[in-house]
Amino acid sequence: MKKFLEILQNICYCVKTSMRVSLRLTIFKFLLNGVSGYLTVFTTIVLSKIINSLTKTGEVTYRYILFLLGILGVGYCLIEVGQCLRQYVNYLYSTKMEIYLKEKVLIKSCDLDVYLFDSPEFYDNLEMIKGAHSYVSGSVESVFSIVNAVLNFVLSFWLVTQRSLLYSIIIIVGIVPLIFLENRNIQISYQYRKNNMINVRKQNYFFYLATERSNALEIRLFDIANYLKTKFLEFSKKRLDSEKYIRKYEHFSALITEVLKQVVVIVLLGSVAFKIFAGQGEIGDFTVCLGLFGQLQENAENLIMSFGNSVECNVYVKMLIDFLKSKNKIFSKTNIMLDKIDKIEFRNVTFRYNESEKNVLENVSFQIIKNDYVALIGVNGAGKSTIIKLLLRYYEPVSGEIFINDRPIGDYQISSLRKQFSVCFQNINAYGFSIRENILMAGGFEENQHEEIDERIQKILDEVGLLNVNGFDRNKLDTYITKYFDESGIELSGGQYQRLALARSFFRNGSIMVLDEPSAALDPEAEDQAFSIMERASRGKICLFISHRLANIHNATKIILLEDGKVLGIGTHKEMMEKVERYRKIYLIQANKYDKD
Repeated sequence: MKKFLEILQNICYCVKTSMRVSLRLTIFKFLLNGVSGYLTVFTTIVLSKIINSLTKTGEVTYRYILFLLGILGVGYCLIEVGQCLRQYVNYLYSTKMEIYLKEKVLIKSCDLDVYLFDSPEFYDNLEMIKGAHSYVSGSVESVFSIVNAVLNFVLSFWLVTQRSLLYSIIIIVGIVPLIFLENRNIQISYQYRKNNMINVRKQNYFFYLATERSNALEIRLFDIANYLKTKFLEFSKKRLDSEKYIRKYEHFSALITEVLKQVVVIVLLGSVAFKIFAGQGEIGDFTVCLGLFGQLQENAENLIMSFGNSVECNVYVKMLIDFLKSKNKIFSKTNIMLDKIDKIEFRNVTFRYNESEKNVLENVSFQIIKNDYVALIGVNGAGKSTIIKLLLRYYEPVSGEIFINDRPIGDYQISSLRKQFSVCFQNINAYGFSIRENILMAGGFEENQHEEIDERIQKILDEVGLLNVNGFDRNKLDTYITKYFDESGIELSGGQYQRLALARSFFRNGSIMVLDEPSAALDPEAEDQAFSIMERASRGKICLFISHRLANIHNATKIILLEDGKVLGIGTHKEMMEKVERYRKIYLIQANKYDKD
């Protein structure tokens, strides 16, 4: 009962969604869904009357027969017209439904907590949700098919019952096991496909690695084509084995179902033939019964398949509904707007990622104030980037608190908090936007595209060393980055992408500048230039940067050394050299390396 109510609720959601997408198309879709069946019943009756009329020589006029033939022709034409209209309406409907639901999934995906993207299970569900529009459409189609199949079935069943009650009993006895088998088949098929999703995802991953342009150089350098092929075939085999099993099951079930259907049809037709030969009917009745049996069989099949399809669609629709209704665990306790950041404080902050037993940060405490030029240093995995993610509220601490301007960070409205951060992440994405759009996205595309904005963009591009380099013409800010949208688009090197990312972060002009390895892909001259710009841009603000190159941190007003998630020391370069042995060791290792060079 609970399962039935869940299916019913999800069906109601699908129908409501369908009407929101297009009420007119929904109505047309319903009407056209059943028109073929009703017209088929009608033409079958007309055809039987023609046959009976032809057997009654002298009792029926030629004009009457021509009249019936005309009606029959019109009926057949209407069936074909209905089929054409149905295809057209279904195309428009499915396209509108796809756009409508993909928009919702897109918006929700961008709004979800970042931690969810750490889960492989989330990716599996998201992959299924991406195509959920087809299941919503399928669910609506199933509802319409069920309604029309029931109505058509009742009509055909009533017409058959008028001939004999025995026919009705045979039909009922034959349909029940068919419904059971179809429902069972659908449930098992879904479960196997769901379990097989991980093999599909892994197979697609290795195929992606082999075909993605960004991987081409290393694949050839390390000669790992055979490894990729081996892994691809490994998961392909697992996928294929699972598919073989389910296909065998489906075909075996289909065979049993088909045999049962044919047995029912033979018994029914045999009963009709016996009555006709016994002189209890006319030859036209045989035609009616034959046609109506076909309709009953088709409607029973549609009813079974539609019901099964509803059950299958229900699983995906439920996933979509749960996805769209899901609420973030990270939210603002109050709706206080943040217009600037003057102070940041970590108080005994401990954090670990989902399903990890090891703390990435452990009892971390420090304070940063306006005009601080802070360097976060430490080996890979020390927790440097995690601090940035916690400040941006991508994650929540396991324990401890983070304060902004002496108020808990959770008190601030999240979007207003993030707007105060000008961030350049270590992992840089290549956005196939125009040069202007690549910069404007730092402001959420809220900036008006006028001359003053373009001048500001040009100035920043010039400062990071991109203007008039590799297509960065001051008069061609509409030039696309990459060739995704335009073959005349420009391709950038890793260092140029990093400069573009720096330009984007400088354009945002938040009250805190956060740079994660800002010079990783830059040449020494560009690196020095970037840090000079960073120092100028951060005046009167807070600047927080992560760097493995200790040569870049001499000017830092505060250095925070992290190791194994713990703070080993805080101070200026001079203070750290004097008081923190670990810092002095790391610095001298790098300094000696430069001396040897």
